[in-house]
Amino acid sequence: MWLKLENKIGFFKKVWYSITNIKKYDEMTKQGLFSAIKYAMLLLAMLGIIMAGFETFEQIKAVNKSISYLEQNLPEFTINKQEINLQNEDTVILESEEMEKFFGCNIVIAQNLEENEAIEQYANMVKGEYSCLVFLKNEYVLITPKYSQDGGENGILKGEYSNEVSKYLGDSKEEYNKEDVMNYLKENISYTYYFVIDFVIYFLTLIILYVFFLFVVALSYVLALKMTKIKTPVKQAISEVLYAETLSMIVYVMYILLSYILKFKFSFIYGINLLIVYIYMMIVIRGKKNAKK
Repeated sequence: MWLKLENKIGFFKKVWYSITNIKKYDEMTKQGLFSAIKYAMLLLAMLGIIMAGFETFEQIKAVNKSISYLEQNLPEFTINKQEINLQNEDTVILESEEMEKFFGCNIVIAQNLEENEAIEQYANMVKGEYSCLVFLKNEYVLITPKYSQDGGENGILKGEYSNEVSKYLGDSKEEYNKEDVMNYLKENISYTYYFVIDFVIYFLTLIILYVFFLFVVALSYVLALKMTKIKTPVKQAISEVLYAETLSMIVYVMYILLSYILKFKFSFIYGINLLIVYIYMMIVIRGKKNAKK
């Protein structure tokens, strides 16, 4: 019997029934709590894949824009384990939205400045969470947001070129130029890595949200069932809430995607999501009461 039920109601049918046919909840919950949990995890995984795919697509566009920006605005230069040399210019400032998204910082090449001069002159390029990376003649200085907050030395990171050149560009050449650096950037971008990281983050976020809603709604739902004297096993009640969260999660994902595209925020989104689940459970209770008559 249970096998027939499992075959009868597949995942996509459950998604459809969870949203449009609340009368099917009773049939779906007969498959057991474990089946409802599997459904919830698969739903969240699919939504996580959609969100991660969208995020990765946006990152690909940002990376391409960043590389294009560098190719157009970064002059010819050479770098080795001791120093960096700009050709035809003394100072280059690379400050743009593309730089912030790709590198997490704006970049300055100022080969004629000393460390203290660079910090004083370019600290104002630290914006919000984005740092400012300054390449001096023989070293680099990273001015972090922490420096902007308290002005202390803890907000300044310094280093020499020797380790960084070996780490990123290798030891095959004594000196590297702009073309070498651009080739490194193009060849070492892993979109699979971006996708996996984004998926894990979104999947865990959705699980936390799903479990929170489950706890809040299931508690009040079980109490409502007892108050109305409707006999429903706790496992069945939890399963019903798991199915009732379907539309709420889909709405949440749609909000995240649209807010990213249209650049807006709605502070009451979690309240709306929770309200959707409560509405579904109220309809379930009404159906149970009508069935008792």
